[in-house]
Amino acid sequence: MQIFNTRRTDNNSFKNLGLASLFLSIGCAAAPALAAPPSAPSAPNMVDGSDSGSSWTDNNTKVTKPVFSGTAKPLAFIELFAGQLPAGVAIAGPNGQWTVNPSLTLSDGTWTMTARQTANGYVSAVSNPLTITIDTKAPIVTVPDMTPATDFGFSSSDNITNTIHPSFQGTATPGTTVNLFNTTLSNTAPIGSAKVSAQGKWVGATSFPSGTHSYHAAAQAVDLAGNKSSLMGWLPLTIDTDIPATSPQAPDLLAASDSGASQSDNLTNITQPTFTAKAEPKSIVKIYGFASEVALYGTQVADSNGVATVKTTAPIPDGYFNVYSIVTDVAGNSTGKMSDSFVIQIDTTPPFKAGPAVLFDVSNSGLSGDYVTNVNTPIVGGVIGSDDSADLTVDFFAGVFHYTAKTKVPTQVYKWQVQAPTLPDGLYKILVTNLDKAGNTSVNDPGTVLIDTSKPKVAITSPVNNTVLNSISAITGTASDLTSGLKKVELVLKCDDNTNRYWDGAYFNTGKAVLYTTITGNTWSCLSSLPKAGQMPAGTCTLTAQAIDDAGNVSTIASISIGNATPQNVGVSSGLGTSQAGIARDFTATYLDTNGAADIAECDLLIAPALQTAGTLTGRYYGGKLYLVSDNGQTVLGGYAPGSAKLITNSQGTLDCSKTTVTVNGNAIIIHWNFTPSAKFVGTKKVYALVIDKQAAQDGWDASGDWTVTSPASAAAQVPSGYRS
Repeated sequence: MQIFNTRRTDNNSFKNLGLASLFLSIGCAAAPALAAPPSAPSAPNMVDGSDSGSSWTDNNTKVTKPVFSGTAKPLAFIELFAGQLPAGVAIAGPNGQWTVNPSLTLSDGTWTMTARQTANGYVSAVSNPLTITIDTKAPIVTVPDMTPATDFGFSSSDNITNTIHPSFQGTATPGTTVNLFNTTLSNTAPIGSAKVSAQGKWVGATSFPSGTHSYHAAAQAVDLAGNKSSLMGWLPLTIDTDIPATSPQAPDLLAASDSGASQSDNLTNITQPTFTAKAEPKSIVKIYGFASEVALYGTQVADSNGVATVKTTAPIPDGYFNVYSIVTDVAGNSTGKMSDSFVIQIDTTPPFKAGPAVLFDVSNSGLSGDYVTNVNTPIVGGVIGSDDSADLTVDFFAGVFHYTAKTKVPTQVYKWQVQAPTLPDGLYKILVTNLDKAGNTSVNDPGTVLIDTSKPKVAITSPVNNTVLNSISAITGTASDLTSGLKKVELVLKCDDNTNRYWDGAYFNTGKAVLYTTITGNTWSCLSSLPKAGQMPAGTCTLTAQAIDDAGNVSTIASISIGNATPQNVGVSSGLGTSQAGIARDFTATYLDTNGAADIAECDLLIAPALQTAGTLTGRYYGGKLYLVSDNGQTVLGGYAPGSAKLITNSQGTLDCSKTTVTVNGNAIIIHWNFTPSAKFVGTKKVYALVIDKQAAQDGWDASGDWTVTSPASAAAQVPSGYRS
């Protein structure tokens, strides 16, 4: 008989294992019945040495080739699977115990481990599964921080406390355990631990020795598989359980918070004052106030010199208060003693208002009670009620100007007065500030004063200077005042004949008389009647105007002369000398009328051997037109506007209108005459000028000099082309 080394497969068919055959000769006895397939082995179990982390039974491990054990039939062939992957094999011992050292390296994640056995050539079903987790990644943890609830003392975030059991908090990988270490100590035993929530947060208590010491705290996270994070932290902290050795001293009110006239009387209107106190350097100083109940005013840490400057955190009401301090160190330890106290008074009630400032009559240059003056250092004053006022400040405001005067209130009279500093012109608002001993102030209802030291201005616009009286229909002018306003304009008409006679609106009488005027805006006019024809004395009169403003300032006098002055010939300033016939010559003549250029009616320029009418070269300007006197001297030619393209010619020469210009300059008319003499005009001529005003007044012909006309050097001079009229 040949025997094959076979095993039953999953479907209980047989598979040749390829072992050597053995031939036996046996009898013909009947064959025994086949054995039944074995039952499934027990579920795999991770051995303790492979189940890393805080538990040996949670099947969480960082071992990537964990060892498994179980039970099966004695000497059975054991196969271990990770999911569908073969993980290792073993032979059960005689007692059925088996252990598999996996040949497969498991990656991070969750695995389902199963086993099966082969016995008597039969393969069992797969065992119940075992779920394991492979985790080789280190967790994460942040630097620990002392919780505010156990960080006692002045600050809940400075890591200085007086408890030996401070708690720490932080974040780490959810589900891990955070161990806290005192890295100042040489041992490595945790001083506390905490579980990390599903949100990744943790809080853990610790224990430190008593006394005053500095430490460093660190945190390390450990997950279920035993992976550890780096040691994070080295957070510096101080545990201080020692009571301060120095007792607190009485606080004092800071000078800057002691308002009013004195900075040492502890009377102030500052409701959140600042105090100073001496204590142990770096200790915590708390300032308290007591009247009917105790109130904490403020807290501050003393500097390296032991000085604490504490500002009150909430307003203190008016009244008297006992102020003291209590000192604790930075960690929150206290002597349990309070300092000596001192008394402060809070006073925020304003003093009485002063009455409105009024201008004293001695300083009022205008009408009494109108508060308008040209005194620029006026005296003002008023009344005030009786209280604890210390000083009065009088402020004068006018636009960008601000001036101040100070005075004290007499304790018995309760009236005040002050002389202002020198004030520039302007309308001033006067405010009186009453200051009490605590520094409270009250401001009165404002008064006003108008300072005006500038003179008004006045001018006579009609008539103009040297106007003939008979041509005057009205007397008008302008006047202005920049500050207070015009009060009146005084108008005087006086004879210039040294008789001291004045026009009073009806006659010229001895003694000064002022004519009536009315002011509308910046213009004025005379309401009195003016002299009629025949009333005007011989010679001239002087008309004067003077403005007076509301502050009493008087303007400079404006004056004009009124009379019947005749016009004058100033003379010919160019054109004299020698020139040739046929060549144009310019003459400039000035005609003056002191009554004004508008009073000039006619301007003439006559050129002839002598003063004669016929045979002249005479130009005339009349009614805005240019003319040339004819040869017979009886008629005129032309009548063209200056500047027009016209030539006016007689036998003696030509007047060129285009080159003849007329200019009005104040009381004068200046004419630039342009003549071209003909060959007939050869010889030496006299040049005369004449001006006649509208009243036919004249001062006669005025001889200005000679003009010599020579014969042309070449051909006979030709008469210029143009228009002969």
